[in-house]
Amino acid sequence: MRVLFLSHQSEYMYGGEKVTLEYMKELKNNGVEVHFAAPEGLYLEQAKKVVYKTHIVSTKNYNKSLTGLFAYLGSKKVVKKELTEIIRRYRINILHTTSLKAMGYGSEVSDMLPVIWHHHDNLKNNLINRHFVKKLALNSVVIIVPSKSTKESLIELGVEAEYIYILFNGYRAREWSVRKDRQEGKPLKVATIGEISFRKGSDQVPQIAVALLRYPKILFGVEFSFIGDGLSNPSYAEKVKAVGSAMGIKFLGYSLDVKKDLQNIDVLLVPSRQDPLPTVIIEAGLSGVPVVASNVGGIPEMIIDGGNGFLAKTVDDFAKGIATLSEIDNWRLMSSRARALAENRFDISVLSKSLYELYQNILATRSGPKIINE
Repeated sequence: MRVLFLSHQSEYMYGGEKVTLEYMKELKNNGVEVHFAAPEGLYLEQAKKVVYKTHIVSTKNYNKSLTGLFAYLGSKKVVKKELTEIIRRYRINILHTTSLKAMGYGSEVSDMLPVIWHHHDNLKNNLINRHFVKKLALNSVVIIVPSKSTKESLIELGVEAEYIYILFNGYRAREWSVRKDRQEGKPLKVATIGEISFRKGSDQVPQIAVALLRYPKILFGVEFSFIGDGLSNPSYAEKVKAVGSAMGIKFLGYSLDVKKDLQNIDVLLVPSRQDPLPTVIIEAGLSGVPVVASNVGGIPEMIIDGGNGFLAKTVDDFAKGIATLSEIDNWRLMSSRARALAENRFDISVLSKSLYELYQNILATRSGPKIINE
């Protein structure tokens, strides 16, 4: 079996990119000849350490604008030629696209081999999204999503449920160490890890810090930090940094070593406004770090409220959750529960077997998704 993974970008590596690398590693270890195609950059360099062979292609990280549309249309023919050459030369069996934008390119070669669309986002139900989702769905044999929430968003856009396959994000659990026990008499270290963006709710962190002032019983205080940066909207990120820095919130920048970062925090804060299945929650769980997160998207599929963390709808809910975890006994209980749940649900050594079986079924019986609500 020879599988080619295709990314539309190589500039950054967030949750979806990191998990895709984990899946490629597991597949390669189980005898699959794994290839990876993307523009030059960070993602491609990381893939070189994992896959059988990497390929440089001319895909564009286009945005939703006329300029972005023209960049995409202008590169389609070139990318089709590049993909065709790779597929024929290396006798690729399956093309696994890693995003909606990558699927836009992958659909150009869907007449040559089965194309999988791995979709990580919850899209708004509007005419533009319905048009593009239907078009891409017609050229894919299956759409992989990381959560029930993402599946439901695609169904609302017109894709039949039977052609949407839920496959959780994950990591190899035994490669993650539980952080050391929390020390009493020290400030509670609360961190947000990931992109600084409106979608991630980054502007709510200073508000949560203010709301915590209502809990004077937190004897040793709380330290807030951001690990990440705002690549998609630098102006928004700068505003968040200006407000947060004035309040003493630390901004530590982008990090590739989340394992190490999680060893040094007590609570992960995820104030997202929309999120299909944040990978950082899995990483926190495997590290024994409790989470206080928004009750949106796929997050309720990851957090048992009051079990391995807390779900929040308001700024006050976030503050209450953090205050509860400031008590050492509560923190220790939720830390152990967080690790146990992550091991049980998000171990990629188990999840990758499901992906391999899906590949086998696709090669045995090639079929395509149907569209409803025309």
